Amino acid sequence: MKISTIVSPFGDLLPRRLGLYALPAALACGLLLSPGGAPLYGGVTTEGAAVAGTEQPLEDFEAEVRQLASAVDAISKRYAAGDAVETSFKELIEHWEGVEIHEAIEAKAIYLYPPIWQGIFSMKKAAEKEASPAEMTRACERTKGALWQALGGLRALAEQPAATPLHVGRHATEIHDHEGHGLGVLAHTEPTNNRIELTGDDNMRYNKTHFVVRTGEPVTLRFKNIGELPKEVMGHNVVILDRGTAVEPFGIAAASASENDYIPTDPAHAKSVLAHTELLGGGEADSITFTLEDAGEYPFLCSFTAHFRLMQGTIEAVAAADAEPVGLILRQLRSALEIYEKGDAKEAETRVLAAYINVFEGLEGDLIEIDPELVSQLELDFNAGLPSLFQEGAPVSEVRAYYEKMEARLQKAKRFLDQAEVERSSVF
Repeated sequence: MKISTIVSPFGDLLPRRLGLYALPAALACGLLLSPGGAPLYGGVTTEGAAVAGTEQPLEDFEAEVRQLASAVDAISKRYAAGDAVETSFKELIEHWEGVEIHEAIEAKAIYLYPPIWQGIFSMKKAAEKEASPAEMTRACERTKGALWQALGGLRALAEQPAATPLHVGRHATEIHDHEGHGLGVLAHTEPTNNRIELTGDDNMRYNKTHFVVRTGEPVTLRFKNIGELPKEVMGHNVVILDRGTAVEPFGIAAASASENDYIPTDPAHAKSVLAHTELLGGGEADSITFTLEDAGEYPFLCSFTAHFRLMQGTIEAVAAADAEPVGLILRQLRSALEIYEKGDAKEAETRVLAAYINVFEGLEGDLIEIDPELVSQLELDFNAGLPSLFQEGAPVSEVRAYYEKMEARLQKAKRFLDQAEVERSSVF
């Protein structure tokens, strides 16, 4: 990971729908590259082209892929000859992290990134368990295939500049809430922020449905109705309820409280209300401040008649230890393990990738200066280690054992980062 790629300059400019579909559609239309460098299935060549937002022409990326593929082949040959390959793996990883295409894939087509790490990881696992040369060859071919596929993806983006990056992160909750693509989980890994910005519209939708805040500290929530209709016909508010409150019974009771702007006054329901905004018409805004003392998930909803069926979400309050970045990552990884135990390997994999993209990448700038080998190992953990075990359907005991090693590495990273912060503070 290069420091320059920690914050993508493209993330704020992405069309929400096009980014999800353009790249897979282009690949399906035959723009994947063969190992010979030519597009498969009659795809259009792009000589001299560059991916929008990058400086490098595609020919340079192709040369880098050829060099990487040669390094992978060399490992396969050395392994077949019975030679040690541990040093070769370190050199391959350093090579992969140092090339320009690494940065381009991270910034422009992030979902093509994990398969490359997974391929490298499968090679490393084959060597560690002293697998047959044939198995090592298959792992090497998997790695090369992922590299060529990534190049094909960048070629597709160069052919369709309007497609822009296939990026997940900043707009993930909007995609999930409004279009049902199942990416809302990414919101669970955003760093805690005790200032919430929320909007509602005439389609009876909040723009976000999940926030993470710190316990015991004031939270400021600013809500704006960005619709146009008056509050008498399309009023919106935000009502924050205590943990464990059932949303539907509360919403039904609220419909009978029109004289109080749809905030129930009967004791059974009124005691569940922790805070609420004013009922707002189109263009109006309101701010409230409240404190959530205990950790847990607090429901919120719009209490205008029947709006709660579409307008509801949760505010997750976490203790200070879980609010710092490594704590957030570990909490997310534990939730991935729990989901995997319930049989949903794909969702577990998504959560691990989300923790990497939304939190760990933000730590790498400081950490890579302290221990680059630790960063490389954790990149393998996030992009290949745990995801590969999920994909293989590994026993839960094996997954948990891997998680424990990963947790130890993350705790080591936290110690380094904490010490760096102390040293930085002493300077100033």
